[in-house]
Amino acid sequence: MKSSPLFSSLHVRFLRYGKKGEKSSKKEIFSSAELEKNEKKVILFSGRDKKEFRKVSMKTAFFGGSFDPPHAGHLGVARGALASGRCDRVMWVPSFSPPHKAGRERADFGHRMNMLRLLTAGEPGNFVSDVEKRRQKSPSYTFELLEELNTRPEEEVLLLIGSDSLLELHTWHRGVELAERFGVLTYPRPGAAVTPGILRRHFPGKTAEKLLSGLLSGKFFENSSTNLRSAMAKSANWNDIISRTPAPVAEYCRRHGLYKISVKEKLENE
Repeated sequence: MKSSPLFSSLHVRFLRYGKKGEKSSKKEIFSSAELEKNEKKVILFSGRDKKEFRKVSMKTAFFGGSFDPPHAGHLGVARGALASGRCDRVMWVPSFSPPHKAGRERADFGHRMNMLRLLTAGEPGNFVSDVEKRRQKSPSYTFELLEELNTRPEEEVLLLIGSDSLLELHTWHRGVELAERFGVLTYPRPGAAVTPGILRRHFPGKTAEKLLSGLLSGKFFENSSTNLRSAMAKSANWNDIISRTPAPVAEYCRRHGLYKISVKEKLENE
């Protein structure tokens, strides 16, 4: 069977990256350390029924969550991911109907979108997406969403999660396949240390190594939406609240009466 002109040109292009005199298959050439270091960032994308080569010029980190409400800890994660150089931008994706939090009263999607826009305003490399609302799938599975988002040849969409979520990734819908097919960046969370041994219990060797290579180093500001909601409901100190989330977000919550916030107005001496 003759190769198509497109495949032939790509094949020759890949052969240029191999070592002189080395006989390798296309797959071996793609996975070699030399190719990974190449500045052109040629990536192999495998679909269910086809394989195609694409040149990636943009890496986007998919940062999903309920963000109910978003806080300084979330912003620190995005800044850390960008500072690592492992992604070019962060896409914030508030969940429309998170399957693991069904039944709990939460701020509606519109409020959470608005708070995220306030949180990321003036933050280079950050943008907010309403893709979950447009899909309106319940439950909404991360694997399916990443599959839909990874359709632009020039862009690779990676998953950005905490180490606590990484330790549970194998239990997610098609979690092992997700780790094999898509890039995963992981930021550290207290009490959720990731080790090679733990990952190898649940993932094939190469996949476990890939996940380990995606671990981000550094210190991340630890906070939680649960603690922030509690502070809003109980604290009368505006400074306490804005130490947990930027003032524009806190003010939005106060103005709209979200989370039973007890600070009715900012105190003049604060």
